[in-house]
Amino acid sequence: MVIYVPDQISARQVNLSDLPNDWNQSSFYNPCQAIGSSWFQKNESLLLRVPSAVIPDESNYVINTLHPEFYQIKLIDALPFYFEKRL
Repeated sequence: MVIYVPDQISARQVNLSDLPNDWNQSSFYNPCQAIGSSWFQKNESLLLRVPSAVIPDESNYVINTLHPEFYQIKLIDALPFYFEKRL
């Protein structure tokens, strides 16, 4: 999926220092989910940037579809996705 998000959009970032040690292990799913749930319920920003649990030094973005700025996001293209059979 390719989306357009304006540069001036509201965003919050979760830093590694905000997370428990070994946060990327499945045993920490609930504490990490609580961070995202709290962010969503507060509705203070459209985007939440979170560290990738799979690729170090990369990030993922969570979009709050109920935020007033959501209408500014535009779907540009839907690309095919193929699951890696080796996984």
